[in-house]
Amino acid sequence: MIHVRIASLAMDPLTTQPVVVLKPLSDAPGHGRLLPIWIGHPEATSILLALEGAQPPRPQSHDLMKS
Repeated sequence: MIHVRIASLAMDPLTTQPVVVLKPLSDAPGHGRLLPIWIGHPEATSILLALEGAQPPRPQSHDLMKS
């Protein structure tokens, strides 16, 4: 298993689909491999909220499952 971090969260300009880009923790910044994964808009919103440390007005579905 390779541990990864989120390198970026962006929009595909051709499809307007959100893309989360993962990068192995062991790779140096600016070098190495990237893994793009196209995701849905609700998932991108949840990831963006978590990255910014923002609290949504009510729990998300995955928050309820976790607790």
